[in-house]
Amino acid sequence: MAKREGISGKKALIAGLALVVFSVLFGCETIGKGSEEGFLTTQSEGKTLSALGLDMRLIADRAATGAFEVVEGVWPPDGGFAPHIHDFGEGFYVVEGAMTLKYGDQTTIASVGSFGFVPAGMVHSWKNESSTTSFKMILFFVPSFGSGYAELMDKLGQLSPNDADYMAKVGELFKKVGKTEFVQ
Repeated sequence: MAKREGISGKKALIAGLALVVFSVLFGCETIGKGSEEGFLTTQSEGKTLSALGLDMRLIADRAATGAFEVVEGVWPPDGGFAPHIHDFGEGFYVVEGAMTLKYGDQTTIASVGSFGFVPAGMVHSWKNESSTTSFKMILFFVPSFGSGYAELMDKLGQLSPNDADYMAKVGELFKKVGKTEFVQ
């Protein structure tokens, strides 16, 4: 797996400000206690996993923030995420590349610097339409990804993509752990 570069400078400041605004707007500070000392996750830290054709890095979990989870996802050319629905809100900030985002009855292009939010219960999907450029975004799960993105990453890492029923197992994991259901 190629080493990924983290965000820095202006992009990091914008992502940080978006996260603060996001937290305040959705009342996240009232969900849990989180770290009393604060924390910083550098670009070389965080739990990583390559699965489902993408690279993921857990930047912050609910135990640390008390309210939400933050995940970095890198999709290869032509990669994406199938239409799905869950019972928690999902925000995102585009760091590199562009994607076609579908949510509700809307279809739009989200490019570098775009920030969006999909509320709980809304079907959504995205696709990296480029055949040459990776797409990277930061995802914010409010209040969190089901029982936790770390748990999902652990369980996905135990599956073998060579299994005949791999995608069925993935779908069951997302449904059980992430309270996420793939839809047609």
